[in-house]
Amino acid sequence: GDHDVILRAAFTQTIGRPGYGQPSPGASIDIGPATPVISRGNPALEPYLSTNIDFAADWYFAEGGVLGFGIFHKAIEDYIFTRQVDAENVTFLGTTYPDVVLSQPVNAGEAQVSGLELNYQQQFTFLPGFWAGFGGAANPTLKDSEVDIAGRGTFPLPRPSDPVYGLQLF
Repeated sequence: GDHDVILRAAFTQTIGRPGYGQPSPGASIDIGPATPVISRGNPALEPYLSTNIDFAADWYFAEGGVLGFGIFHKAIEDYIFTRQVDAENVTFLGTTYPDVVLSQPVNAGEAQVSGLELNYQQQFTFLPGFWAGFGGAANPTLKDSEVDIAGRGTFPLPRPSDPVYGLQLF
């Protein structure tokens, strides 16, 4: 059969709104930890905006086989993170706490995520009859990220998932 290459590119802009309770003006306290935590919403929270560039190439090298490669970059403005600050002698609902942690969602500076995706998939067309419909696939993704937090420096985005990979039999 023919050996085809497909190239794709995308430029997108997306908006991410704050979580449901994040812009709320309310607050709550968790007195379970050794140091109580007062969590407040932030009515001034801005949505984050992401500008994304993606490039991908798929090579259909044999019947039922594909090798794919992709790169991506996402530039994020007003990234939302939860800032936690230690405080002393804070009064909340009529009770003064000698030590508390104040927790509130805020907008950070610029953030970015860049990465590389690979994909290999092969249907077992060389097997007879019923078995020719089975196959396997592997797909790792490597990425790097950072966010600039005013007055504190540059950090990796929280909850990183690098590397991500999958193996499938189908």
